[in-house]
Amino acid sequence: MKTLILTTLMTFASSAQAREWKITADSNVIDAPHDSTLDLIDYRGRLPAAGFTVGMSLNDRMSAVVGFHTGTIGTVMYSPTAAENEEEEDVWGDTSESFQIALRTHQLSAGTRWHWDLAERLKPTATTKVLLSHNRLSMDENVDLEGSEVAVRYGTLSPGLSAAVGLEYTSFNIQGARMIVGGDLGYAYYMPMNFQDSDSADEPIDIGSIKVNGLFAQISIGTRF
Repeated sequence: MKTLILTTLMTFASSAQAREWKITADSNVIDAPHDSTLDLIDYRGRLPAAGFTVGMSLNDRMSAVVGFHTGTIGTVMYSPTAAENEEEEDVWGDTSESFQIALRTHQLSAGTRWHWDLAERLKPTATTKVLLSHNRLSMDENVDLEGSEVAVRYGTLSPGLSAAVGLEYTSFNIQGARMIVGGDLGYAYYMPMNFQDSDSADEPIDIGSIKVNGLFAQISIGTRF
């Protein structure tokens, strides 16, 4: 029994040492130009995010990856009543006649990445992920004040999927850790973000829906060891 346990521990330790790990800092964006509601929050119809990804090799060609990213888009909405008031000389510069609206997302992802050796330092990659986004829609005079009581805030969860292809370049090696730079291009799909007001009535009131589906692009920099 002791021999079996010792052999199992040695095998596990050898396997763990043979695995490669990768940690990257990422910046990405989803271009979703077909949703008019998203256009009200960001005129470009884009949802940017930044965060990190951790990868662990499963074999010579495949890795498991998990990541966390967060992003915010927002704009200032002006009061229609003030805009229609002909006596207002500079309504667009009057912040008292406006409010802010912001969409914040916290995105979790998990999936697999395949890579091939195109050259000594260059690797083509293909990645598929399952996504889960926690979304918060906020509206107030100032949605960024720390600790402020935001007048209107709604939250929802949205699952999704993404698939992308990319290139990864290994720049140099420092004491066994290799610096890497990469980029990915693909498509991301989230289920509609259906916001509801659960406090104003006995039955939830539909506030609106935001669809974030479209071209996905990401750049990454990090290390593999």
